[in-house]
Amino acid sequence: MFGKLKYKSGLKAIATLQKKIPRKKFIYNLTTARKVGLVFEGSITGIPEELKAFIQYLKTLNLDVYAIGFVDIKELTVGLEQHPSINFFSRKELKWNGVPNCPHVVDFDSIRLDILIDFSRRELMPLRGVTALAHASFKVGFINYHNSPFDFIVAVKESEPLSYLIEQAKHYLMAINNRHYHSVGDKKTEQS
Repeated sequence: MFGKLKYKSGLKAIATLQKKIPRKKFIYNLTTARKVGLVFEGSITGIPEELKAFIQYLKTLNLDVYAIGFVDIKELTVGLEQHPSINFFSRKELKWNGVPNCPHVVDFDSIRLDILIDFSRRELMPLRGVTALAHASFKVGFINYHNSPFDFIVAVKESEPLSYLIEQAKHYLMAINNRHYHSVGDKKTEQS
């Protein structure tokens, strides 16, 4: 019962805060965007190699990349706190109802992102809060739940690895709203 109370309180708090955010929705792709935000569930073992490679890929497209991860532990270890390009937060930085309450989240959510990609494969109140409160024009996710904050959802099985989610994100964010993109077999090319 207490879990349901926390969950409902978290949803209400996020909905109240979300109403105060001046957000202009617009569909961007990886050729028209300038700033991309990544949200993910982290772990104490560090940042997944696939995510590091994806960040490097986005940087080769001359995109500014911002990333934040939630690690479901009481307090962050020193290595995670000091990563140069990715910020993390833990349960210590949550309100009683699971809504994030830390400077890293406030800073991330204040950035005017063109695209936000949430790599969560399950509903987590802390990540839902980050995504819902972000000032992003186009929010992409991989799960659908009641009142989800996403503008575009790519349906995948929960068991799919992160590498598959990243490939799907690349594919759809290159193809969407892009007249010069087409796919031939497994090769993607641009028309002149």
